[in-house]
Amino acid sequence: MELLARKPTLEFKYHDVTFLIKGSATAADKMDLALGGRQEGDKTIYNSAEYCRALVRLFVVGWKGVTFEGKEVPYAFETFCEHFPHVHGDNAFVKVAAFIVEHTDVKKEQKDLKNG
Repeated sequence: MELLARKPTLEFKYHDVTFLIKGSATAADKMDLALGGRQEGDKTIYNSAEYCRALVRLFVVGWKGVTFEGKEVPYAFETFCEHFPHVHGDNAFVKVAAFIVEHTDVKKEQKDLKNG
């Protein structure tokens, strides 16, 4: 069986931070998305917050431009969740998740998922 080539990493600019995003979903990503919500018949249902977190957790592989006390901070999902600053009227999770859906194969591959 031939292994799949990975699509290039994408970059999403959010204010002064650049998020590095996997260009395509892996088989494990697809499984996590398919089994991560609650089942209603043959569909997997997520609430919007769960879906955004799942997309960010699965697709973001790094960032550039994030510092603490002047030193670069390596990307970690937990750091993003717990320490990323809130920009009034703007939500980084929603913006990053929207970019993932728009620019990766997650939309096509997950057409049975319902973002509720």
